[in-house]
Amino acid sequence: MSDIVIAKRFPLSIVVFLVLVLLMASGAGAMMLVSHVRTLKVESKTFADSAVSGMAVDWTNQQLQQRLSPAAQARLKPADVNALAELRAKMGHFESDAGATGGLEDPLAHLFIGSPRATYEAKAIFVNGVAIFHLGMVKPDGRWLIDTYHIDVQYYGVPSPEEFNAAPGRNGALH
Repeated sequence: MSDIVIAKRFPLSIVVFLVLVLLMASGAGAMMLVSHVRTLKVESKTFADSAVSGMAVDWTNQQLQQRLSPAAQARLKPADVNALAELRAKMGHFESDAGATGGLEDPLAHLFIGSPRATYEAKAIFVNGVAIFHLGMVKPDGRWLIDTYHIDVQYYGVPSPEEFNAAPGRNGALH
């Protein structure tokens, strides 16, 4: 009789064991996804912050082009090539930025379709104005790249010494 009781309970214990194993595996998979998304968020924010600082302070055109996605490089126009140097010349010395805000566009979509994507916006304060950097980024081969960017400039309109001296009523000297 005791053999029959053990036989009835044995299959139930196997089912319970398999359910527990399945739950633990699902939990581990979910933890791995959460960790992956968290890593992507940190990497994209770090890249966006360094890109804004580099664009605002000292990136050359070549350094910018090295950080553009192939699609962005294909869209690059000759007029865009000197845009950063012109921005810095007009805006004057870079003073500060508040860090980029934004994030991943769809944290899990890249698992099924394409590469991770993120969008960020950052305000950079210069001596002669403020520039708002809008970055669209993609991570095609394990490295974040700029896929789109746009810079909105709010120029304070501080005249250069030449413009100041050329104004009506000025005699060419700063008083």
